[in-house]
Amino acid sequence: MSCASTFICVSVLLAVVAIVLASGCVQQGSTSPGAGGIVASPPAGSYGQAPGQGQTSGGNQQPAANNYNVEISGLSFNPQELSVKKGDAVTWTSMDSVPHTITSDSGVELNSGLLAKGVSYSHTFTQEGTFAYHCRIHTSMKGTITVEK
Repeated sequence: MSCASTFICVSVLLAVVAIVLASGCVQQGSTSPGAGGIVASPPAGSYGQAPGQGQTSGGNQQPAANNYNVEISGLSFNPQELSVKKGDAVTWTSMDSVPHTITSDSGVELNSGLLAKGVSYSHTFTQEGTFAYHCRIHTSMKGTITVEK
C-alpha cells in the first residue's frame, strides 16, 4: 500500500470516528419527569422567559406553557433561582468552555449528563415543589427551580 493510500484510509477512518462520536454526544431525549434531553441548538432569548412564549389568542383556550432559559456562564447559573408554573419548561445552555451538568440535589428529576459549550438541556416540570440542583463537576454551582400551581 502506498503512502497516499494509507493517508486516505486513515483520513476516512478519522472522519467516520468523528461522526460516530458527534452523534453519540448530542442526543435528543425525553423531557418527561426523571429524564432529560440534550438539545443541540441554543434556546431563543438570553435567560428568563423567551419572548412571545405563553401567549394565546381569544376564546377559552388554556395559556400555553412557558419556556424559561438559564444561561450557564462564569461557573454560575443565571438566574440562580427561578419560579415557574407547573407544565413550564426550563432550558439550560452552557456558554462556558468547560463542561457542566444539571443534577438534582436529591432524587432524579434533573440529570443532564455533560453539557459542552453551546449545548442545552431542557426539562418540563410536571410536579409542584422546589427543585434544588447543582453542577456535578463544579459543586459550588447551585440553583433552584420553584414550581407553583
